[in-house]
Amino acid sequence: VLFPGGGCPVTPAAKRMWTLAKHANEAGDHFPVWGTCLGLEWMVQLESNKDDMDIIQTGFNSRDTSMPLDFTEYGWDESAMF
Repeated sequence: VLFPGGGCPVTPAAKRMWTLAKHANEAGDHFPVWGTCLGLEWMVQLESNKDDMDIIQTGFNSRDTSMPLDFTEYGWDESAMF
């Protein structure tokens, strides 16, 4: 599943695809999900089960911050992505 960028709220189809992909992965069937830009924000909202943007717009105070991506031992050894 690819959740692309764009400018619209999470759709019912996106919710359904998220649920199907999540169930497949939990059952051991590798089913990748990728979110780009707003799609990544959708993924955060979908996992939080909240329809509003508060989950990604509150609780932090950061701008223009670059940080390295450090894989955990689990992510490096167990990920099916790489």
